[in-house]
Amino acid sequence: MITHKIYNEINPELKELWIKLEKDTQITPFQSFFWLSKFVKYYLKKKEALIFYTIIETKSCTRALVIIPLFIEKKYGIKVLKFIGQPFADYEMPIIEKNYELNELTIKEIILNISQKYKIDAINSTKQLKYFGEKKNPFADKVIKNENALISKIIINKNWENYKDTHFDRELKRTEKELKKKLKFDNKIQIITDPNDQLIKKIIRFTFINKIKKLNQKKKNHILNKNSLKFLFKVFCEKKNIYLHRSCLLLDNKIIASHLGYVYQNIFYYIFPAYDEEFKDLSPGKFLLMQLIKYSHDKKLKYFDLTFGNETYKKKISNYYDCHYSFTKKYNFRGTIYFIFLGFYNFFKNIYNKI
Repeated sequence: MITHKIYNEINPELKELWIKLEKDTQITPFQSFFWLSKFVKYYLKKKEALIFYTIIETKSCTRALVIIPLFIEKKYGIKVLKFIGQPFADYEMPIIEKNYELNELTIKEIILNISQKYKIDAINSTKQLKYFGEKKNPFADKVIKNENALISKIIINKNWENYKDTHFDRELKRTEKELKKKLKFDNKIQIITDPNDQLIKKIIRFTFINKIKKLNQKKKNHILNKNSLKFLFKVFCEKKNIYLHRSCLLLDNKIIASHLGYVYQNIFYYIFPAYDEEFKDLSPGKFLLMQLIKYSHDKKLKYFDLTFGNETYKKKISNYYDCHYSFTKKYNFRGTIYFIFLGFYNFFKNIYNKI
């Protein structure tokens, strides 16, 4: 028997269904119970309406076939349906059991039911993927390709040296050579990919202090405020979670570069890199990135995901590209107004960031 159910909070019943489903699906860390439950608890505003649309099968045992994590953002009287995770989730998607086919007709019924029950004015999801793993996104027939949101990935090669020779330019190779000389003669450089609890806290502090400093120098609006930092600290300080990846480059026991990310379902996610401006000439961030790619080769991972962004260095070292897709819909005049204002906001934001 198949039933459809909406949960408006994360309770023990939903948690059990979610964790079971997570073991039998292809998703990113941003759809894991650990990540999303932390996001709801520490970042999402209490007034936001949560909608966990769940398709449940009850046979010999009860199991979830689908969980779609959504919330309703209400601003100026306009109700917009979004996937939970914005703005920190690099990917948005439903959680679907790998052998279950969620067809377009069912998607239409789900969206219609939610829109009527909660009287929403618009839907806005801008970070959809057309495929996750080998499974097609059921929203795929309705999504619009966003050419400006390029996703760069590295398909892990069996031979690290071959990959390095074909994808690292002279500058990156020079960076590696210079730092290796220091390592050989001074023995002062350490690459840490499995830090202890004390060092983890230092890595987290270093990463966000230097990340914020860099963003402030560029005079860009950014999302690393008090509320978001509380959420991110709660995520990356977690001791028990096995897919969090925290690493750093030490010079004389001082952190000069760091990275906070995830290794999830055999994929490395490169999320928060940072480096100390004092050591900029040594290119410590690039060197640590190289070591993390090598780490992914050594661990025989499937991909190294640099996520979205048009940075030049990503294009140089990647061998596979994708992009975000948008799933949007307006239901009435308020929904139309929402997208008009959103278009103006993004237009002026892009101009400001280029100044």
